Amino acid sequence: MGLSMRVLYIISSIGLGHAARARVIASELARRGFDVEFIALGASGDYLEAWDFNVNKLSRELQSLGDIFYRSYLRRGSGGFSLGVVMEMGRVASRNRVIVEKSIDLDDYDLLIADESWEVMGSDRILSHKIPKAILIDFIAYRARGFSEIIPSILVNRFLARAFRRFDLRLFVGFREGLRRDKYEFKYVGPISPVLESEMLSKDSARRILGLGDGAYILFSLGGTGAGLETLAKILEAVRILRGWGVDAGLVVAPGSRWFLKRLNRLGVKVVSDKHIYKLPALVRAFDVVVSPSGLSTISLLAMSGVPGVIFPLRGHFEQVDNSLLAPRYFSNIYSLGEVWSSTDMARAIKKALETGSTKGYRDVLGDPSMAADLLSQLSSRA
Repeated sequence: MGLSMRVLYIISSIGLGHAARARVIASELARRGFDVEFIALGASGDYLEAWDFNVNKLSRELQSLGDIFYRSYLRRGSGGFSLGVVMEMGRVASRNRVIVEKSIDLDDYDLLIADESWEVMGSDRILSHKIPKAILIDFIAYRARGFSEIIPSILVNRFLARAFRRFDLRLFVGFREGLRRDKYEFKYVGPISPVLESEMLSKDSARRILGLGDGAYILFSLGGTGAGLETLAKILEAVRILRGWGVDAGLVVAPGSRWFLKRLNRLGVKVVSDKHIYKLPALVRAFDVVVSPSGLSTISLLAMSGVPGVIFPLRGHFEQVDNSLLAPRYFSNIYSLGEVWSSTDMARAIKKALETGSTKGYRDVLGDPSMAADLLSQLSSRA
């Protein structure tokens, strides 16, 4: 390819799923000779640096939208978008956008990729630049789940509609059902696992690295925003119920970020160490069951690895509610609870998953990161 073509990859700061799939796609681009540079803040930047990717120092000057989501979830008990949340996120995204516009010269790059980056989608300066531009996203419209979300959904969907049309390539990385009302000519890729199968270690190798012994182990993942932390007490009670039923399984908690690791250490629960937080997808086969909020990254990881999982949606989070309904239809190793569940419900689901054991499910539903990289490569060649 001669000189490496430079890619600027800007990702959403809400959760870790964007960074996880971006890492896999960027690895495929690197194999094709591209030089990938990220703008990714907070835990997303830490995640990518743990996988040896270049994260622009500018990222440290930006404020996380994920922090707004987490505070709102704790305050309202819902992952839905209130008008106040939409306005606050808009203000923060606008501040971030101004910093990026002033600090980044797009003429230095050959391709721009935005993974649900609200800063890019809201920037007329970036979207009007001649650089080839691609967007990856796993939803194309926000669906209100109550009267209070009607106005926020109108505002968000108008924003998305204006932005989508200005990208040269639109890749959809959610379940196919999310494209039913596509008016923007998205190319369907599908949910992308945060690791390639070749990167996954065997059960024995992963347990040696994590320092786990014999017996059954349950991994509870807080999710990328940390909102799953509120359910920890119910998970601990579910483990106690299981022991009362004669099912002895150790519990290990994945904090999602170093900030939540500190909080968990104060609670005295067994946690994945700082050294392994962001490499955990490659080590997932160490566990007999994974319990997690129903983010796409976790679902695709379970499908790829075959490890049984029990998922549940964060309350009011429309994407996760949909994921919880769809995942068990496609993947036979995934069990789902609704938005409201008890510790006994969770214990029953974990017991069923342990009895079922590892199974691959219908893995052809998963997206191919190589396909995504090919489409992005083709876009850059048209520049």
